[in-house]
Amino acid sequence: MVDYRSWEPWYEAIREAFGYSLEADRRAAELLDELLADYDLSSALARAEEALRDRRVVVFGAGPNLEDHIAVLSGALRAPGLTVMAADGATRGLLEAGLRPDIITTDLDGDIEALREANRAGSLVVIHAHGDNMPALLAHARSFRNGLTLGTCQTEPVGRVMNFGGFTDGDRAVFMAFHLGADRVLLAGWHFGGLVGRFSKPWLDRAIRANCVKRMKLDFARRLLSWLAELYPGRLFVLEEVIPGAITLGQPELAEFLGGGRG
Repeated sequence: MVDYRSWEPWYEAIREAFGYSLEADRRAAELLDELLADYDLSSALARAEEALRDRRVVVFGAGPNLEDHIAVLSGALRAPGLTVMAADGATRGLLEAGLRPDIITTDLDGDIEALREANRAGSLVVIHAHGDNMPALLAHARSFRNGLTLGTCQTEPVGRVMNFGGFTDGDRAVFMAFHLGADRVLLAGWHFGGLVGRFSKPWLDRAIRANCVKRMKLDFARRLLSWLAELYPGRLFVLEEVIPGAITLGQPELAEFLGGGRG
């Protein structure tokens, strides 16, 4: 489990690299706590813990390989025993394939309608607050279902808004999974090679080259995932991509993971 004290040095490094404001991040966390004041967050957290504790978890990113990886995994994802998490825009890709994620992590800059559609159908949405998304919090946070909504932040936890660790929507999902007791986590639809998948933003119709800021974010995400691989040795897996400390799965190992054996 990553607590705030162990997460804080990473947060400070991220703030320094991107110039983020601690005060703005705190205001965003306070705002989200206010917006969710009448929400049953205890029930939502219990639901998340039930979905993740001692479970095999697949976390989908919105990389350019998302559709290929959904195709590889689709049969197994419909079977009992796996928990599916989606990082924001990956939600639309899963819905288009006839799949609904169990848990979605989002800072509300992706396809809001896809998030609402999944949430109406039973997906738990974990809304993240930071200094740059306060207008989105005001516009959308209360449009998600009570009992199927949680709040997270980048700063020290505020009220009932939590901090499981993590920076981007994708790596936050992995932090949350391990924090709440996941047995193993497999990353699918992740790409660190400088391309942004078409599901990343609602206005994209094809993969595009990542700009400088996006490349920096992906670099931090990869470093954070490598740190998690050290904290949870032998329990973080990835398709195709290489993350130091994580286990890259080929087809035989993938079948073992999906079947419940040790990778």
